[in-house]
Amino acid sequence: MDRVAQSVALSTCLFVPVFFAVSAASLSRPFARLSASAPSVGILAAGAGVLAAVSAAAQLSRFPPSWFLLVGPPWIGAAPWAAGELVTGPSRRQDESFAAAVIAAYGAGVIATFACGHLLCETLASAAAGTLAYLCVRGGVRDALGEGNAHS
Repeated sequence: MDRVAQSVALSTCLFVPVFFAVSAASLSRPFARLSASAPSVGILAAGAGVLAAVSAAAQLSRFPPSWFLLVGPPWIGAAPWAAGELVTGPSRRQDESFAAAVIAAYGAGVIATFACGHLLCETLASAAAGTLAYLCVRGGVRDALGEGNAHS
């Protein structure tokens, strides 16, 4: 169990720079964004998750199955979050939605590893859980006055 905890900590640290890069980019974009309430945001986030899942399955198929749990879930969980934040701007709960997406992707990935054992099934389960968690936790867009740190 210690080995699993160490793997989770290591892989999460590898993908923390994604959080900082997307956060900075979403705060400083000068052009128009999609409305956070637009139905296309969910479709875009799901599409990013599926694209990350298929890409992860293709790239990780050459490695031992344990590599999926090391690098797959944070990579897949970060994709819907990054897509949503980049097109709608920073959400009210940016930190929490990132963590929720990655943690949900891990949980679904672990369950899928034991339930189906097929890499594509594992990656798609991670994508679905990460996308759903991100969309549920994200909250609205921060207002232009800079009061976005308040939680609703």
